[in-house]
Amino acid sequence: MDKNFKVISLGSICQIKSNIDSFFNNSETNLLDWLITDFKTVLYILNNFDGNFIKRENFTRDNILMNSFNEIKIEHKYLKLIAIHDLHPHQDFNLYVDEIMDKYLRRLKRLKELIENTKSIHFIHILDHQYLEAYIPSKEDVIHFYELIKLINNGNNIYLHIIIPPKYQHLNFDHLNNIKFTFIYNININNVENNNDWKNKNFNWNEIFNNIINIENN
Repeated sequence: MDKNFKVISLGSICQIKSNIDSFFNNSETNLLDWLITDFKTVLYILNNFDGNFIKRENFTRDNILMNSFNEIKIEHKYLKLIAIHDLHPHQDFNLYVDEIMDKYLRRLKRLKELIENTKSIHFIHILDHQYLEAYIPSKEDVIHFYELIKLINNGNNIYLHIIIPPKYQHLNFDHLNNIKFTFIYNININNVENNNDWKNKNFNWNEIFNNIINIENN
């Protein structure tokens, strides 16, 4: 197995990063690891690595899309980009916002550098099943995703793993089948214990992660 590969979260929720870290002993943090987002926003970010969307005036404590976690939540005004890990209760948003923006810009830069310098990358995206209704990527979205990555590095191997949680498994995802280097998973519950754990440790994550290992071994 070539060890020069990375597994990177594309959201839409934080459990992806948490489970990647547990399985692969990963410690790097990229922009989307701990943010609530959707695939449409992923495409926007991949097309805007200049980071102009990361400005203090574009973020607010107001309810734009989400009406919970109000003591700690920060929302982007124009994108589905929501943080619930970057502000503690009773902290003044105006005092910390510049520090948070700097952190986001560093993580965005790190993501671009990984794409530029890594031979093989496995991106994982799960449909939002915890906070908001999910955005369902179209076939055109997925094709555009690869196009945007190749603009940054046309020589690396890119794989996209899209996870369908039980909430959306009644929908038809045939439009995402047979897209080269793209894998679709209907993730299942191994047991009902700890079902309310935000990490969803009861999901069969090993199906995804073992497939990644198999791809790298071949």
